[in-house]
Amino acid sequence: MIGHGSRPLLRKALAATGDADAALVDAAYPVLIGHYTAHICDLSRPYPGVEAAFDRLSACGIALSICTNKPLAPTLALIAALGWEARFASIVGGDTLPVSKPDPAPLQLAIDQSGGGAAAFVGDSITDTQTAIAAGLPCIAVSFGFADRPAAELGAQMVIDHFDDLIPALTRLGRLPS
Repeated sequence: MIGHGSRPLLRKALAATGDADAALVDAAYPVLIGHYTAHICDLSRPYPGVEAAFDRLSACGIALSICTNKPLAPTLALIAALGWEARFASIVGGDTLPVSKPDPAPLQLAIDQSGGGAAAFVGDSITDTQTAIAAGLPCIAVSFGFADRPAAELGAQMVIDHFDDLIPALTRLGRLPS
């Protein structure tokens, strides 16, 4: 049910119980977001190798950005709980603009706020791949995310199985010097 934002997740979850009435979704949405934000990092842990990959990219002068369909407030709460506030040049949430992924506008905003230039999108869902394609960017899919299908079926230019593989993948895509 994940991958398209919290409101579609709620709609799908309620439909699975037999009631996805729009009024119920509207009423339940603030409750969901409130609970989610209050418990944002109860069980969340960084994927193995992600912080080392962040460090290597930053050492290469690469600006890191987040473009998510999660609302901005819980996204910022998660980043703070992980102690990552200084790691990102831009964080764009699903409610930052009137449109969200797969529309390319949020991704373009994240890139612009990070200084522009060559970019690549790293994601774990079909929405991420569709967003990269719509923005004309290469996409690297991770095989360990929350996709609704195998990473090899997402349509990304490359699939990685661990964040240790990110730097070599970006180099092969021409986004990092060799």
